[in-house]
Amino acid sequence: MQNCVGWEADGSAVVREGKCKMVHGMMAGATAVVSHTFSPDLNGQSVVLGRLLEGMPPLVRISSDRFWRPQAIPGVIDERVAAPWAIRKLRKLRFMEGVVFRVHVWHRARGIERAIVRHRCSSVVACTGGDLVDLPAAIVATERTGVPCVLHYFDDYRSQWKIPNPAWSTRWMERNGASIEAEVLRKASGVVVPNELLKSELAERISSPITIIRNPVQLDLYETLRASVPSREYSPLRPWSIAYTGSIYEAQLDAVRNCARGLDVLRGRGIDVRLHLYTAQSEASLHAQGIPDSVHIHPAVKPLDASRIQCEADILLLPLAFATRYPELIRTSAPGKLGEYLASGRPIFVHAPADCFLSHFATDQRWGLVCDTPDESRIADGVERMIRDSQLRTELSRGALAASRQFSEALNRQEYSRFLRESAAFQKTHARPPLSA
Repeated sequence: MQNCVGWEADGSAVVREGKCKMVHGMMAGATAVVSHTFSPDLNGQSVVLGRLLEGMPPLVRISSDRFWRPQAIPGVIDERVAAPWAIRKLRKLRFMEGVVFRVHVWHRARGIERAIVRHRCSSVVACTGGDLVDLPAAIVATERTGVPCVLHYFDDYRSQWKIPNPAWSTRWMERNGASIEAEVLRKASGVVVPNELLKSELAERISSPITIIRNPVQLDLYETLRASVPSREYSPLRPWSIAYTGSIYEAQLDAVRNCARGLDVLRGRGIDVRLHLYTAQSEASLHAQGIPDSVHIHPAVKPLDASRIQCEADILLLPLAFATRYPELIRTSAPGKLGEYLASGRPIFVHAPADCFLSHFATDQRWGLVCDTPDESRIADGVERMIRDSQLRTELSRGALAASRQFSEALNRQEYSRFLRESAAFQKTHARPPLSA
C-alpha cells in the first residue's frame, strides 16, 4: 500500500494489526503532539500549545526542530524527529526534490511511529506552522499504527508553502502541495482551526469534523493585572503610548512601518504618541527594513512581562501586512496574541487588510478601531480619534473584555480535549480507503 507521499508502507498486515491492537488496547493512552516548536520557545504557537495541553498528561511532545532544548515537565515525555545531516544535504538537490521530500517524510514518520509505539499513544495532534513535512509524516505514522490523527491548523497549510522556505522551493510546493494537503486532510480524523474564516475555507476541502479553538489566554491573570494598573490621566497634551508585543516579520512588517510613519504625522499635529515594540527582532534589522528612528524598540520579554506591558499601554497595536508573498495566509490569520490583547481591556488599533479575519472580527464585535488602508494620514486620523474620544475608548475596552471570554483558557482546553476524544470516535466509524500514490 502506498501513502500520500509515495512511500511504501509496511507490507505486513500482521505487523500493522499488532501495532494497532497494542495502541488501541490502552484504556487511556498518551497524546502525542507533533510540532516544530514547544516551550520554552517564546512564540505564539508554543505558548498556545502549552496552555491547551496543560494538565493533559500523559503527553508526548515530538519536535521536528533539531535545536530545541526542552525543559523537563512532570508527566511530559520529549522526543526529537529532526532530519539527519544526510537528508538536510540532499534537500539542496532541487532536481531531486520530489524524491528527497518522500525520503524526508519516510524518515520522520518512522521517528513519530516509534514514539507512538514506545509510549503507547492513543492519539496524535500534528501542527502546521513549521516544517512542511510534519503533517504528511504524522499521517503516515498514524496510518501505520492505527491511531487517530487530528490536524491543528495554526495557519492554512495550503498557504504556508508560499512562504520562502530554505528546505523546499516555492515552485515545487506550488506544483505538489495541493495534492499533498488533499490526501493529508482525507486521512485526518479532525481539524482544529483558530477562527471562522479558516473553518469555512477548510469545510470545502474536508469531510471530517472541524472545530474552532481560540488561541487561549488566562483571563484571571489579566483581571489581576488590570486591577494593578494605576488610573490614567487622559489628555491629548500628555505623551501617549502604543505598544506591540511579538515577532515582526513579513506578516507584520509593512503594517508596523505604516503605523510608525502615521504616528510621525500625528506628532506633526502636536500630539505626542510613542510606539513601543517588544520583539525578538533587533533594532538594527528593523531600522534597515524601514522602521523609523522615532520608534522605541525593546528586546522580547517573557509572557508575564508582556501581559503587564499590554495592560499598562494606552493603546495596543495589532498589525497584519498588506504587501506580502502570501496574502491568503494573512487573510485567514488569527494572531496568537489576539486573546491577550482582548483580555487586557485596552483599546486596540487594528491595521490590517479589509478582507482578513482580523478586520472583520474587530468590526463585528466592536473591540478595535480598524484602519484597512495603508495610508499614513488615515492612520493618524484613526489614532487621533482614539486619543480625543473617551467614549470610543470606553466602548472598545468593553468590547475587548466581552470578546476575550471566547478565549478563556479553561473553556478552550476543555473543548480541545473533547474534540480529540470525539475525533477518535469519528475515525472508528468512518473508515477511509488507503491513500493513493
